[in-house]
Amino acid sequence: MMKTRNTNSVLLFFLLMLFLFITSKNSYSQSCGFGCLGLSGVYGGFTIQDFKADGINDWIKSYSTTGANFEFNKGEGFRIGTNLFRARFDGYFITAKGFFQFINEEYTTSSDLTSTLSESYKLKHNYWGVALDFGVPLFSIIDLKIIEGGVNFYNVELKSNRFVNNIQTTENKIENTKLDIGYYVGSGILIHIVPDYISIEGTASYNFYKINEFMDDNGDAVQIQQGDNFVENKGISATVQLNLGFPL
Repeated sequence: MMKTRNTNSVLLFFLLMLFLFITSKNSYSQSCGFGCLGLSGVYGGFTIQDFKADGINDWIKSYSTTGANFEFNKGEGFRIGTNLFRARFDGYFITAKGFFQFINEEYTTSSDLTSTLSESYKLKHNYWGVALDFGVPLFSIIDLKIIEGGVNFYNVELKSNRFVNNIQTTENKIENTKLDIGYYVGSGILIHIVPDYISIEGTASYNFYKINEFMDDNGDAVQIQQGDNFVENKGISATVQLNLGFPL
């Protein structure tokens, strides 16, 4: 079930990006004259993200047979995306973008009573988003991205495995019951390597989201302490990416 839903999420993301690219290109070509330069492009980067996972951490403590004493609170992973267009006007620029983000955090633990029993846990945030940013040039090769805001669609999965004598005996997965929606705001800078075509972009942002319903492989609800959320954002994320642009 998880594989099917991830495939559907990725397909939906790319279909939405294609639709936005076509519509934005048409509207942009009608509204932007020779006084500004329009670019589209692709990018890839690396993200570190803080979050709060009280519900998942409590569930692990009750599920674990090895006395797991770690806590999920920070993940890292790769981002791929497309700048649908980046338009430069006199004194400012605007960008419309979409992306797919992979955030992972994992731990292994072993029993204090016996060395034959161990467990592994991997928490995955797979989400896609759409966003706009607005900025101004600072110097010839540096731009300030004053604000960036976007909407994210989250799929979160916790996968756990048990091993006896390094042989896997149990596999368990729990995940959120639907794509949960969140949003983020941030700011950053762009450093132009080849102006308008190759640049390095850094963004710091704060994400707003809560995921309070999880299910197991059988579709049954996973129970946690009342008042807890499985995952919610309680920190800053930072992304560094390489942009490759080309004229519309």
